[in-house]
Amino acid sequence: MVYYWFKQRERIITNEWLLKWFLFWDGMTRNRTDGALVRLTAFVQPGEDLDEADARLVEFATMVVPYLDEYIPDSLEWYRIAAEAAPTISLISPGD
Repeated sequence: MVYYWFKQRERIITNEWLLKWFLFWDGMTRNRTDGALVRLTAFVQPGEDLDEADARLVEFATMVVPYLDEYIPDSLEWYRIAAEAAPTISLISPGD
């Protein structure tokens, strides 16, 4: 069983064609095309009900998803924080 989505800027996208549109749009308007694919999987044990596997995956997702913002850049603020932490990172604003 697999849950997956794309984290693109402030968006959570499950449609791959919509993702391509936003990659194009953000590349043109923000000069940025970074994002992340988030994929969570659960092995369905032999004889296990799909609802049980789904419940395990949902439980895992509720524990993990709140931590993703620490690792997936979402906005310019994330880059400002990173630049303060590591002065060697150059910060380019979308308007530059």
